[in-house]
Amino acid sequence: MPEIIKVLHDEIQRLSVERLDLVGRRSELLEWLDVRIAEIDERVRAAEGMLAAYGQTATDRGFLSAEGADEMRANIETVPLPACLRGHRLNPSSKKARIIKATKVLLKTKGATRRSEILAFLHALGIMSHEKNPDAYLSVVLSYAREIFATNGTEWRLREADNGDQTPE
Repeated sequence: MPEIIKVLHDEIQRLSVERLDLVGRRSELLEWLDVRIAEIDERVRAAEGMLAAYGQTATDRGFLSAEGADEMRANIETVPLPACLRGHRLNPSSKKARIIKATKVLLKTKGATRRSEILAFLHALGIMSHEKNPDAYLSVVLSYAREIFATNGTEWRLREADNGDQTPE
């Protein structure tokens, strides 16, 4: 029994030292991240200035300002969803439902859109951000909602825009 206690004390001491080391490294990383974020902000401002020289704004290219994102979130909350998709109940507050609602808003606004643009839109709204494979996750969700969305292999569109065609592909 005393040997186990000694091992446990040694393990606690080792972990405490490792934790202190990680805390110190975290402050170094945060400092580096703050510098990097400031550099990126500066580059974004420079790119927006160049884009303005061509008579466009960042929102013309599909990116959202903070105000635009807030307005878009408000629009997304009002989008109606079916109670069931593919025979399964859809929780209206789930991440899947938020993705479907936001994608409906985007496709109503822009028409047929590539998955990468939909993904960028969802990232801008903060709906998707921590997925291991966001492209695959988005494809699964959109395919799950075949009653709402259709694809031609490169772009997604709303089925409502297909003259009432509601049959799954």
